Amino acid sequence: SEDRKRPPNLDMLRETVSNLPKLPPWGIPERYPMPEIKLAEKMPSALGVEVVRGQSVGGVWLGLLKHVMIFGEDAKTNYGDVARDLTNLVAVVTEEDPDNPQVGEFFNFTAQDLKEYHDEFLSPELPPGLFYTYGNRIFQYGARKVNQFRIVVDKLKKDPNDRGAIMDLYDPVVDNQIGAEEKVLGFRTPCIASIQAEIKSGKLNLTTYVRSHDIYGAWPR
Repeated sequence: SEDRKRPPNLDMLRETVSNLPKLPPWGIPERYPMPEIKLAEKMPSALGVEVVRGQSVGGVWLGLLKHVMIFGEDAKTNYGDVARDLTNLVAVVTEEDPDNPQVGEFFNFTAQDLKEYHDEFLSPELPPGLFYTYGNRIFQYGARKVNQFRIVVDKLKKDPNDRGAIMDLYDPVVDNQIGAEEKVLGFRTPCIASIQAEIKSGKLNLTTYVRSHDIYGAWPR
């Protein structure tokens, strides 16, 4: 134990090293350049259900943007451009007050813009030159001009447990251009395909299926 406490004899170590035989090089010297570091543009996704949950539309929107930019893939669209796309992204907003929505400073619209969009969204009229509006599909659907909103309200009033209170906004004949000889250029179809209304714990819960959504430009409205 005493020998272990003593410091090594450096002179003896140097002498031992200097007396070692000189050997030829093992191989030709080579220089290995530093590898090029490439930052990942996206992270892999399981293409399953990704859920972003929050109290307000603004907070959830920021989470959606983050998910799309990190996990989305650059994919071609039917408009000829490229968009960052993420399949089966689910947004859950729990506490937003529909009568007094929070309009964040980071939105690209004002409270007045939102009111005007709201009024346009709920208008049953279909202006000339447009293929559809949400209000028209909700309040005057198809040739029979079915008021789907009134049907859903009446169903839930009669039976709050009804699970079939659904409004369909996608017309499988019109929007798929059934019977058209060739695809109509500039044809637009609804992004929102269906809305289901349910009563959960005494509150109205809405579930919306959106076939394709402009998360950056249109989602908050």
